Amino acid sequence: MAKAVQKVVRRESGSSFLIPSLLALVMFVMGSDLNIVAPFAAPISHSFKVPLSSTGWLVTVFAFGYAGASPLIGYLSDRMGRRPIFFSGTALFIAFDGLSTLSPSFWILAVSRTIAGVAAVCAAV
Repeated sequence: MAKAVQKVVRRESGSSFLIPSLLALVMFVMGSDLNIVAPFAAPISHSFKVPLSSTGWLVTVFAFGYAGASPLIGYLSDRMGRRPIFFSGTALFIAFDGLSTLSPSFWILAVSRTIAGVAAVCAAV
């Protein structure tokens, strides 16, 4: 009995605990990205000179990208495996979230948020 407990403690205290922690962090960041636009709606509206109501679409297009891509990403992860889908999706998410940050126009911001929503599905598989 004591040896079984030692194995569990050793397994959770070593580097094997690092990977689940990093995965949890990735999921937290991708999950919180859906609503991160809401507190910054007024500055985004002012910066791009669009109506304040238009900035709400940034949350909507992210959600549409996420929901629309879910069946396809699920199918691809069954065919190709979860690991390549997760890592490629995380890389795409980082790239398109970076593009969202540096967007020169509102439309590029909306498209990059949509693709970031699609990429966020990949981490949920």
